[in-house]
Amino acid sequence: MKFSLTFWIADPDGMDNVKSEVMLALWDAFKREGIRVPYPVREIRIRGGALPVEQVVEVSG
Repeated sequence: MKFSLTFWIADPDGMDNVKSEVMLALWDAFKREGIRVPYPVREIRIRGGALPVEQVVEVSG
């Protein structure tokens, strides 16, 4: 999910507070409407044994 939200405020010095309030309002609206944002899951499953290693490279730090 990727989206952009743009808004204008009269006083740029208050941007952090307004940004926080907008994000909280958006979160509350999502909860109210039953919209869930899943966390990305990256999982690798290897079945049937180990993968063959063709080359081993040692890296010295």
